[in-house]
Amino acid sequence: MKINLVSEKHGKIASIKLTEHEIRDLYDWFYICDDECKRCSHLKKINKLNINALHRKFEHLVHDIIDDGRWFTYEHNKFVRVKERRYLVKKPIWH
Repeated sequence: MKINLVSEKHGKIASIKLTEHEIRDLYDWFYICDDECKRCSHLKKINKLNINALHRKFEHLVHDIIDDGRWFTYEHNKFVRVKERRYLVKKPIWH
C-alpha cells in the first residue's frame, strides 16, 4: 500500500511518502500522548493542538484503511483473525 501525505496551497501540491511502519508508529504515539501524559501536555498549550482529533484520523487510517476493518481476538492462548469486519470510524469510500 502506498501512503502519501498530500498538501495543497494556491494550486501547488506537495506529497510526502510514508511507510506503513511510520504510520503505525505515529498512531501508537498518540496513545502515549493522551490527556494523562504530562510530558506531552505542553504541546496542547503551545500550538492549541487537538491530539484527540488527529488521533481519530490516524485510527481511521490504520484500522479502517490499512487493516481493512479486520481485527483479532485472543482465544485459546493465541490471536485469531475474526472473519467479520468492524470499522472504528467508518468504512472507507474509494474513488
